[in-house]
Amino acid sequence: MTNSILDISYKIDRHDGRFRDIAVLSVIGVKEDERHTFMGTSVAPSEPFLRPL
Repeated sequence: MTNSILDISYKIDRHDGRFRDIAVLSVIGVKEDERHTFMGTSVAPSEPFLRPL
């Protein structure tokens, strides 16, 4: 992979009749020939993504 694209989207989810904010993290790799390859995704409550690393 020559590059990677990191995308974080914030969504609203309904779980057990309650609404909550979630964060969806996606990683896409870009190969030398410019083809895109899906590398992974993660879904979590949005609060952990707001804490400093």
